[in-house]
Amino acid sequence: MHGQVEDNDYFDHFVGWYSQRNEPNVFAISYEEMHSDPAKAVQRLAQFLGEQYKKSLEDERVLQNILSYSSIDYMKVHANEYMRDFFRRKMRDVLENPTLAPNAVDILQHDHVIRLRKKFQERLADVELPDAWKSLPYLP
Repeated sequence: MHGQVEDNDYFDHFVGWYSQRNEPNVFAISYEEMHSDPAKAVQRLAQFLGEQYKKSLEDERVLQNILSYSSIDYMKVHANEYMRDFFRRKMRDVLENPTLAPNAVDILQHDHVIRLRKKFQERLADVELPDAWKSLPYLP
């Protein structure tokens, strides 16, 4: 909450990059958007990367392979040892129970939710958030 995290202040980082989201060489997508419709997220990314990638998704098998091989379930089984260590340290709870991430409000105490909302309101007042983010229960 005070910006004392591994990579400095989250909100400074977020606002800095979010302001670049419409630049032609920047692809911005939220976890919530990817989680709610992975196929659409892959299609958006393919379009961003170029016509050849967009065209390759016309083959439904290609899209299904991407969705399968990038799923948490697949990666939990097939990730190399380095990635296993990374995920164990950084994302243990999410990998063991993927439903925790989209329901973060359920694991936060009420006062944490209030503090997060206040922080978001203070730091992101001038940022136009996507509609999908506005519905998150831990955001203002």
